Amino acid sequence: MTVRSLFAHIRPYSVDCVAMVDAAGGQVRHFDGVYSRAITDFLLDKVGPVALPDVLHGVGELRPVGVLTDDSVWSSYSQIRRLLQALPGIAGEPVEVREIGKRVVDALEVELDARVHALGSPDALFAQLGSASTFCPIVELQSSRVADGEWLVTLTLGEGFEPFPELCAMFAGSFEQFPVSFGFDAAVVVEEECACRGGSRCVFRLR
Repeated sequence: MTVRSLFAHIRPYSVDCVAMVDAAGGQVRHFDGVYSRAITDFLLDKVGPVALPDVLHGVGELRPVGVLTDDSVWSSYSQIRRLLQALPGIAGEPVEVREIGKRVVDALEVELDARVHALGSPDALFAQLGSASTFCPIVELQSSRVADGEWLVTLTLGEGFEPFPELCAMFAGSFEQFPVSFGFDAAVVVEEECACRGGSRCVFRLR
């Protein structure tokens, strides 16, 4: 069951009245709608449909569920940060936030299935991780191959945006899930350096 199917009967809301806009009046495009959908679906599984609206309002999320599960509606950095930072208190251990990243990959796989599989292997996909910025333009990913099946991935945010632990956990979950798209076991992902812990950047080792 997904949030979208539960709330399919709700009349669509105007995106203009709920999406954040920039100084020019355009929609802020920091995170693709698949991120808010993954988070909302995750919350649905944890708290159920009855409690979900109260949970969302409790963390200051005023957008209707129908908007949060609309892949065409982007989210701002502050909106995604607010949702992600509410998760540990609801879901338990912070590491469980990685589940969001896995759900993002699963959702994107539907859109990118042909292109992803045309790459032929997880190594080929990791080599092109920078293209993932299409879905989160304020995040820059750089990958370097250490050995067969082993990569270092560096994550940095654009100027004016600071990293936070839940964001790192979400991306770690995505990195874990990428090999599954090719029928392999999930990757083992260790964050070896983190800007949240005083590092100059966030560096993940993938095996």
